[in-house]
Amino acid sequence: MTLRKVPSEVGVAANTILRILGAELTFVLGTGVVFGLLLALRLGDAVLHDPLTRMWADLLLAAVLSGSFVLYGQKLGGVPARAFSFAFGPKDAVFALLAGILTLGLAAGYMLLISRSGAHPITAVAPSLGLLLIGFLGEFGVLHEEVLNRGYILPLLRSRYGTAWALLVSAVLFSLSHAIFKRVDFMLVSHFLVGIALGYMYLKSGSLTLTTTVHAFHNFAADLFLQGNNNGVSLGIGVFQFSAHLGALERLAFDLLLALATLGLTYWAYGRGTRFSEASARLPSVGTAR
Repeated sequence: MTLRKVPSEVGVAANTILRILGAELTFVLGTGVVFGLLLALRLGDAVLHDPLTRMWADLLLAAVLSGSFVLYGQKLGGVPARAFSFAFGPKDAVFALLAGILTLGLAAGYMLLISRSGAHPITAVAPSLGLLLIGFLGEFGVLHEEVLNRGYILPLLRSRYGTAWALLVSAVLFSLSHAIFKRVDFMLVSHFLVGIALGYMYLKSGSLTLTTTVHAFHNFAADLFLQGNNNGVSLGIGVFQFSAHLGALERLAFDLLLALATLGLTYWAYGRGTRFSEASARLPSVGTAR
């Protein structure tokens, strides 16, 4: 390594960090604007307690932040708007359905097994179909998480440090982003596993629409079967009720199982016959580091 190369690599690293920090600042400012608007409209209490208002608030936040990330990437962040791939075809629709069925089935089956062990006795309830629909639609508020982490950070890092590092670092940042509004605990590991699975899915499918849908199914399954006390993303949709949160090992075991299943399904549908580092043809190149 030459002396000239060292400053160059340091400069690229500093530039990358600054651009990612800029994207995270965009997230904080955009979130503040949306919540400030909701408070100005006196909807703060409704967002906390009314499922329909929370759904619309989540979707509004997702739309504002997603647009802000694309604009930031185009103007300042080094990832052009054309690099955010939302392509979605029949194959993606079938995959999303299969992934949704897999996620819901694993979550329900896992909790039934735990209940039979006596660790978490379950009481089954039946939320209304309307409430379930509102809850499911509200889960698509994860769009901004996909646009930021898979659409912006992952391609930016991949253009500079390669696929493996990009997957790992983007998954770490995705996990840490959940600590902004939540406490730091074992769930950061769970978010990391989800980040790896969704990052690989985006690289191989080239579809933020797909990763957003699968992410929404993941959160929906958690709210239906794993929360136990209706304090998930969507209010009042829990099908399985139990008194105590899952323990760290109990939740991590499920998330590891789901991540491995999702990775396997993604490889079967999109990754067979390709190199690990080979991205989907639908995923435009960001270009080299600059």
